[in-house]
Amino acid sequence: MSTFTLPQLDGDLLRAAIRDEWEVVARDPHRGFHFHTERPLAALLGHADEWLEGVPDASIESFAGTGNPLSLGPLQPGERVVEVGAGAALTVSLRRAW
Repeated sequence: MSTFTLPQLDGDLLRAAIRDEWEVVARDPHRGFHFHTERPLAALLGHADEWLEGVPDASIESFAGTGNPLSLGPLQPGERVVEVGAGAALTVSLRRAW
């Protein structure tokens, strides 16, 4: 019986690769990627079209997010949104548009 050993992961190298990929998305959003982006991704994640009204096109075009924090429900009075590492900052833009 053979054993499987997981390769060592260089966290710094991985973070740099991810940062570089997000930069490409931001600078050249129409390039085409191995993951969904833009309005199609927003729709897949449940972002309603009306939420995107008033959001800058640049924020939508470079959107390559991984989730929809708005699916947790509407903000209640006094609640705040903190978006860390947002890339296109689509959620921040959506909240400002409301």
